[in-house]
Amino acid sequence: MRAFERSIWVVCVLVLAAVVCRMAPMTQMRAVDAGDGIARRIGIVRGETAAESAPVPAVTSASGTFEPQKQNEESREIRLSNKTDYAVDLTQLDAPVFSPGTGKNRVLIVHTHGSEAYTPDAEYPYMPTDTDRTDDCSRNVVAAGRALAAILNARGITTLHDETLHDDPSYSGSYSRSLDTVERYLKEYPEIELVIDLHRDAFIYEDGTRLRCVCEVDGEKAAQIMLVVGTDAGGLSHPAWMDNLGVAAALQKALESLNPGITRPIDLREQRFNQHVSKGALIVELGASGNTLGEALRSVPVLADAVANLLGEA
Repeated sequence: MRAFERSIWVVCVLVLAAVVCRMAPMTQMRAVDAGDGIARRIGIVRGETAAESAPVPAVTSASGTFEPQKQNEESREIRLSNKTDYAVDLTQLDAPVFSPGTGKNRVLIVHTHGSEAYTPDAEYPYMPTDTDRTDDCSRNVVAAGRALAAILNARGITTLHDETLHDDPSYSGSYSRSLDTVERYLKEYPEIELVIDLHRDAFIYEDGTRLRCVCEVDGEKAAQIMLVVGTDAGGLSHPAWMDNLGVAAALQKALESLNPGITRPIDLREQRFNQHVSKGALIVELGASGNTLGEALRSVPVLADAVANLLGEA
């Protein structure tokens, strides 16, 4: 009888151990989720599904600054934060094919959320019209778009820049309005090969600290860049999203070759973000709301050089 009881006791211990092992990763996951709960997302409902965007995993200090992690050469090739259920083999991406040529309208820059702004400072002060936003286009992300368009045009890469604030009067409907704009341009200028929807990221912590994504450009603090690629995982038709991903991968490589540490991982998402309009459509997140406009502008020449490399105009 005692032997039988001992057997029952052993079985119970084994079952309990299996349950503990099973629960360990769940406990760890809950801990991570609890940590994520320290922060709340602002101003980044960007997809047609209006689903809240999850932040890219970041290394943050107490001040909320995202510092670039040191990467070995292999990991720096293509870095991806995959928010979908798709298994993506980055080695199988097709290299984008562009057709260099002068006189053509090659690039279109738009701003779905043009009022997105940065942390004001003495160099670029502004009066907010909403949280971290302003309709003053000399102080919001449109100013960065102007700088990018000016550099590209000066290099002979004909670039169109639409300064419409598609998030006016509200964020709701921003993507529908910007889609109308992009489709109008593509109809009038079908030769456009690269469509850049220029944003800045946003993440605010419970203590009010804003995410600041920094790197160095020419020895000065500058804003990191994140490329966002949409898919059809949210249920909307987007058959060429892998082409968009190939463009993003090539642009990330170009950026890193010019200025190591300037990029964050490519953000692969379920929403399509209007990127079904072109095989060369991307969201470019230039810094975050914790960066200053000056930091964002210091990264623009690197972005322009990378775009020129991508288009074969280096």
